[in-house]
Amino acid sequence: MRGYESQEREPAADVDHLSRFEAEMKRLKTEREKAIQHAEDLGYQVEVLRAKLHEARRTIMSRPSFEGATSAGRPSSCCATRRCRPTRSARTPTGS
Repeated sequence: MRGYESQEREPAADVDHLSRFEAEMKRLKTEREKAIQHAEDLGYQVEVLRAKLHEARRTIMSRPSFEGATSAGRPSSCCATRRCRPTRSARTPTGS
């Protein structure tokens, strides 16, 4: 019986297919675990950076303001708001 003989060979092919499938599942599980660990590491880094940002903001907010002071004859608002513009002599020529 030809049909019966071909069915006898099938379990060996199934075992090989199952072995490959199990190996692939094991590989994917390992890859998934690495991705989870990496995501956890990134989450930790985000939290550390948030804490540093919060601390930097607190430090900036706790600094005294020098609104009324002047520096080298310039009003303090120029430097305090960081809107200082270079003088004409310091600007690069535009060709005009």
